Amino acid sequence: MSAYLYNFKKGNLKFSFFLLFLFFLPIFILGKGSYILIDDGINADFIIYHILKEKGLLFNYNPSNIIENIFGGTLNLSFIGTRIPAISFLFLLFDSFSAYTINSIIVRLIGFFGFKRLLNNHLNNLNNSYVVLISLAYSLVPINTLSGITILFKWLFNNLLKNLN
Repeated sequence: MSAYLYNFKKGNLKFSFFLLFLFFLPIFILGKGSYILIDDGINADFIIYHILKEKGLLFNYNPSNIIENIFGGTLNLSFIGTRIPAISFLFLLFDSFSAYTINSIIVRLIGFFGFKRLLNNHLNNLNNSYVVLISLAYSLVPINTLSGITILFKWLFNNLLKNLN
């Protein structure tokens, strides 16, 4: 009986990865011709990372440096929010679109496993298929993934802090 439950749990996890793959399938098929979420001019993280990479300023933290010809004028680096080094390394290693896609996959996987762990820790009697589907739904929440792992990391971070105490 326990071997059957193990295979059932393993199958649910494979099914959830398949659904995550389906979520990113249009990006894999269409490549750079696919649609990605860029909220507006205020949250133009993708465009800013791309321009910083093109201008060679990706790891330049001098606030007095100026980027020419952006948003109809110039922009001081001091007006750009926090640049997360992990995302900057992705933009350095890959082209901008691939870096965005890899970052989005990593953020959503962390969100999936973090929420799955939360549900397993606090709702022990919940069926594993429900845990996987709820975790999958949570990981596919439309967020700006270039801001880092923000809300998707919250549950895993809380569990990590709880284990440290």
